[in-house]
Amino acid sequence: MLEQRQKLAVIGWIVLSAVITTVGVIHVLIDPRLHYEIKETVNNYELLVAQNESSALPLDELPADEESVLLNMTDFKLIINNEVCRTASAQGSPLILAFVHSAPKNLKLRNLIRSTWGQELTTIFLLGETTPALQEAIETENSLHHDIVQGNFIDSYRNLTYKHVMGFKWASYHCPGAKYLLKTDDDVFVNVLFLRKFIESKLSPTGARKLILCDIQVTVVQRSFRSKWRVSPKEYSKNWYPQICKGWAILYSPDVSFQLYHIARKAPFFWIDDIYVSGILAPMLNVSLSSVYPFAIQRDKLSGLLSKPYIESQDDFLFGYPGDLITEMNSLWKIVKNTTRYFESSQQNETIVQ
Repeated sequence: MLEQRQKLAVIGWIVLSAVITTVGVIHVLIDPRLHYEIKETVNNYELLVAQNESSALPLDELPADEESVLLNMTDFKLIINNEVCRTASAQGSPLILAFVHSAPKNLKLRNLIRSTWGQELTTIFLLGETTPALQEAIETENSLHHDIVQGNFIDSYRNLTYKHVMGFKWASYHCPGAKYLLKTDDDVFVNVLFLRKFIESKLSPTGARKLILCDIQVTVVQRSFRSKWRVSPKEYSKNWYPQICKGWAILYSPDVSFQLYHIARKAPFFWIDDIYVSGILAPMLNVSLSSVYPFAIQRDKLSGLLSKPYIESQDDFLFGYPGDLITEMNSLWKIVKNTTRYFESSQQNETIVQ
């Protein structure tokens, strides 16, 4: 009888544990707070001034076989390359190098960036390998614009980490003098005017160290087979990711970009680049993520902004959320240019009065 009760007790504990585990899993799956944003952080980056402005990258620390290595690839090479920083070197090192993640088919989005904010920054578009027909079109496009960097990995969601780290590699070797590196996507609007003002007033035009500036969130691991971002427990065992950057707009200092590229060879591969770079590699370097508010314009404020001739200070923003401003990008770009002219005119008038 005692033995039977012990068996029943054991079975009871097993059932109870199973229920608790199931409830926990269901909670993770249906919890509406599948992610939460972090508005304020303690900033641990360093700003450079004239006395300590040297930010030379220690390229000599890299192994001899480094040119052909990208993460776990040992046969890496650039199919298309353009030395946009050397072309622009007559004006000095760029303040901002923008490397834009783009899908091979997204010619219209690349042209939209070229005709708007991309013309104000040193900009490259990062691509992977594609079909022969698309490849021919990309080579024709590149012959016109000379701003594409293409690696020999298949362009796909599962290979976004290769693309992100290729941006670090390219910047380290081909644009080491850039003061800041902006990683963004081809459906994002960059308010170049406010970004420059932000760097001049809140950061430093000379550069920074230990900087990863982005929109920060903590998010749940997707387990649904219907999600393109599904990750199996074998790939990532925890239910929540650590603090990560939303990957559509991240501002790096070049020292961090180089260190992330360097340490990526030693870290296990993970295919979601936002999580791999900011959630796995950055903690390995003891580099904190920093945030700023307002980082991006809210959709409900967009119509009011588009009705104004220029952007007022209370409406300042750095970026437009991915996909939000594609149809309005040209209109918004005209307002940004008008705002630039307005402030330049105001400053001239102030100088005359003084």
